[in-house]
Amino acid sequence: MSGSYSQEDVAKHNQYGDLWVIIDNSVYDLSKFADLHPAGRNVLKDYAGQDVTELFKQFHSDSILHKYHEKLCIGTLSDPKPNKVVPIRELAVNANKLFIGDGIPYGDPNWVQGWNNPYYNDSHRKLRIKAREFYQTEVAPFMDQWDMKKVLPKELFKKIADTGLIKFAMGKWQDKYFPEKKYMGIEIENPDYFHEMILTEETIKYGSIGLAWGIATSTIGLPPIFNHGTDFLQDKYVKQVLNGEKMIALAITEPWAGSDVANLQTTAVLSDDEKYYTVNGMKKFITTGEYADAFTVAVRTGGEGFFGVSLLVIDRNMPGVKTRKMNMGGVWGSGTAFIIFENVKVPAEQLVGDEGLGFMYIMQNFNHERFTLSCKCQAASRLVYEEAFKYAHLRKTFGKRLIDQPVIRQKLANMIKEIESLQAYNELIAYNMNKKDRRLEKTIASAIAIAKSQGVVIFEKMCSEAVQIVGGNGYQRGSVASKIERYYRETKSLTLGGGTPEIMFDMAIRQASKMYPKPKI
Repeated sequence: MSGSYSQEDVAKHNQYGDLWVIIDNSVYDLSKFADLHPAGRNVLKDYAGQDVTELFKQFHSDSILHKYHEKLCIGTLSDPKPNKVVPIRELAVNANKLFIGDGIPYGDPNWVQGWNNPYYNDSHRKLRIKAREFYQTEVAPFMDQWDMKKVLPKELFKKIADTGLIKFAMGKWQDKYFPEKKYMGIEIENPDYFHEMILTEETIKYGSIGLAWGIATSTIGLPPIFNHGTDFLQDKYVKQVLNGEKMIALAITEPWAGSDVANLQTTAVLSDDEKYYTVNGMKKFITTGEYADAFTVAVRTGGEGFFGVSLLVIDRNMPGVKTRKMNMGGVWGSGTAFIIFENVKVPAEQLVGDEGLGFMYIMQNFNHERFTLSCKCQAASRLVYEEAFKYAHLRKTFGKRLIDQPVIRQKLANMIKEIESLQAYNELIAYNMNKKDRRLEKTIASAIAIAKSQGVVIFEKMCSEAVQIVGGNGYQRGSVASKIERYYRETKSLTLGGGTPEIMFDMAIRQASKMYPKPKI
């Protein structure tokens, strides 16, 4: 049943057994639902026949509306009120594609909200619009459900790959596999790190950190094969991974070796006929280890230290490979797993590059990985600010909206200050990464390490401040502040992943110290 009703029509249905309400210009029949309402039917009786949009949004996330819309919505208002949230496509057309989004001040990067910015062109704007439309449709309505189930549907990754997003996240790829440079349906002749920033930001804004980790896992598991693997390995994995037909995870961390890669103990012994390696050991905290079809595994083929480390690509279906899902505090959709290798016979042609160079291959991709982590921190920080800002305009305490309280405005202003500084730093780094200036090779790694580390410090602070603003809702799953609750729970995944702030800050200064000019005597 789908009809058109005036507000007067709705007002007549205002009692038990005949109870209608209006939310976002849609009419809902709650007559049979009233007894199922978590707060009891009395609370519904008080607002029967009325427009409860503002009240509903104070206490419920949009996912609740999406969950019950099809069952309970019976039509729309014939005299609708102006919608406060303008659809993205309409905004993009009305503002000549210079303004994208729902208009929350600082809820998007400044160039998205009409500011002039030297880094971005029309291809970036088009990509932002397409990415947002995709995530709003295919991800956002289901994210809370997936998060509660602690799993992401594998077909989602295929759908994401079909848009070209995983190719983008790789940073570069070979034309022999993908001659067409088309992403999200847009022809982009010269993809750059700003395009990648945009896709990271949209993934975080409408998805979750767990989803972002899930997408990113192939971007850290595949580059060693892409850059150093034989034609055999590349033909076997590259196209299938970038197409979303397979997933590949990087397996380095062990129970006794995290940041200390040189101390890993998983062994790979070459057979006398040099046809296969026998692998024994275990890996821990492996992102998408539950979903991955293959693993790029750091193993010890030689003696102690860095030069004893090599990389092997091990398929999940090889006998002796066992995985089990780890019960993490957050990023549930990432499929983080514990992996055991028991006498796994791995063909010698699965070796990536040369023996003893595995550590170097791993390190080569760290700059890119840490840059994307800083972008994730920036995007997640902006999201929790946006959610807190919206909540402050809806919630009333002591007869006033939260936004009318000076202490709340002070918190929000300080959040903006931190977020905008991180955004500016990331954009400067992206610009210089695009330039590929060899003079900066020694300094850009330090800059990225600082950006990643400062990013997680800011992100943790933003989540804490956002929870203070939304109160208990920020500590309740499925609440009106469910995004804040989720990201508050997931902060440490970014803090620990890719190197802790303590190690990264120290590394950056040690590198800077090496470049300290020697005094002239």
